Amino acid sequence: MKTIMVILLVGSLFTIDKMNHLENPGQQEKWDEAKEQEFIEEAASGGRMEMLLGNLVKEKVKNDEVRVFAEMMVQDHAKANAGLNSAIQEAGAATGRGLLDKHQKKIDEISEASADNLDKKYMDMMVEDHEEDVKKFKEASEKVSDERLRMWVTSTLPVLEMHLQEAKKIRESLK
Repeated sequence: MKTIMVILLVGSLFTIDKMNHLENPGQQEKWDEAKEQEFIEEAASGGRMEMLLGNLVKEKVKNDEVRVFAEMMVQDHAKANAGLNSAIQEAGAATGRGLLDKHQKKIDEISEASADNLDKKYMDMMVEDHEEDVKKFKEASEKVSDERLRMWVTSTLPVLEMHLQEAKKIRESLK
């Protein structure tokens, strides 16, 4: 009888532990320092790219909605990068000041776009880029172990989601 009770007790504890992990999937596995640093580098570079692209296109685009969106990218991503820099400095981490190759390629692509195609090309890129960013930030909101960085991620995510919705709306109007 004692053996059956012990088996039932152990089984119940195991089941409760598994249910807790299912209810709290973000607590299952946090990123290690290397993965967090990779996210930080990508987020910082991506923010710099958004600012550079916004400044690059806002004077060249033909559509006023695209121009306003480009200006918003400059302002919002400058604010987001300042918040990221503050969070990582408090955590004792650092980030480079340059662009990742993939972000530099996007700037080069927009720089080489014809004036007739610039508005659409830029908005296509903004939709694609923000879809990727939202996905990565959602994952980071669950996996980042540093509390300061997680607070920055969760406060930045709604802004990125708003950018994505606005970019989709503008892109649709350009068709």
